[in-house]
Amino acid sequence: MNTRRSFFRWSGLIVMLVLLLGTGITGARASQAGTDACYPTVLASVGVQTSPHGVAINLGSKRLYVANHDSDTLSIIDSTTYGVVKTISAGDGPNGVAYNSKNGYIYIADRNANKVRVIRASTYAFVKDISVGSQPDGIAANNVSNKIYVANYGSGTVSIINGSTNTVEKTVTVGTEPANIAIDTGLNKAFVSLHGSGRVAAISSTGAVASIDVYSAGPYGIAVDTVRKLVYVATIDTFRIAVVNASTNTFLGWAEIRRLPKGEPVPLRMIAVNPNIGTSGHVFVTTVAGDGGWNKVLTLPKGWPEYFARPYGLDANTPREGILIEGINKRVFVTARGDNKLAVFQDGEPVCPTNFRDEGYMVTVCVANPDGTCNQVLER
Repeated sequence: MNTRRSFFRWSGLIVMLVLLLGTGITGARASQAGTDACYPTVLASVGVQTSPHGVAINLGSKRLYVANHDSDTLSIIDSTTYGVVKTISAGDGPNGVAYNSKNGYIYIADRNANKVRVIRASTYAFVKDISVGSQPDGIAANNVSNKIYVANYGSGTVSIINGSTNTVEKTVTVGTEPANIAIDTGLNKAFVSLHGSGRVAAISSTGAVASIDVYSAGPYGIAVDTVRKLVYVATIDTFRIAVVNASTNTFLGWAEIRRLPKGEPVPLRMIAVNPNIGTSGHVFVTTVAGDGGWNKVLTLPKGWPEYFARPYGLDANTPREGILIEGINKRVFVTARGDNKLAVFQDGEPVCPTNFRDEGYMVTVCVANPDGTCNQVLER
């Protein structure tokens, strides 16, 4: 009897030990797959003011700038602690925002006032308002040439501001409804999404404009992979990422995104690229309920040279107008209009499906001929 009791006692202890060890191993694997070694992950959610739109970063002073469209303010955030340092007046209907490290000024596109407000970054002091075209939307600074480009959505033009004088040195006609702008400083070019015409405008260093058909309706967000010289364009109406060769201004193809399991189209709005990661960069694109989407930030772990990969979805509350990647620390900043927040995500390798609780997506890729027809169609 004592022998049997001893046997069962030790058997029970062994079973418990095995279970504990198993739980420990499983827990370690789950932690590693979930957050420790898989990306992207959530870093912070920063409360700002009403309807945050554009976002910009000042790496030197470790500051983030968020334009709050409906409260007419600019939130200034410590990019290390994610605390709001100061909130200042930003004009009437601030939309896009850019920081120019060449002269140390912040530039805010005031959509309702048809002006660009200039703020001194070191003191947050108002410098001046610059009159531009109708409904200035996106804005971007070339920190090498010291020029600031403003997309005038209502007048079909781009205002080019000289950063030395803070005056408009040239206004160029680009096409219908210019929405957002991306800069390649190495090529000294500005690329503009033309929401109303299904095209992209490429502006050279001299102000000459080339018009590029992307064979996709409703282009809105735009980003440049400066390593591979690629332009990525998010399209609302055709739920595609269109791709352009930045050096030659030629259309390369598109990736069409649908949501599983029903294959519903996913309209895309804002886009950003982290070129210095993975084998072909990481692409981040937003989809918004107001466009018929799902209020997500989609991560595509591969870019165009590898013809993309299936995206994974991160939750964000109405990510309508602002997205930014800071490549040194591999962070992604997204303004969420629905809850007046700035969402911060940590990018990295590898990107793992275990980090995402979503139905999943499929991608159809068109490798295009010069006339826009598909030379090759791939399924992801």
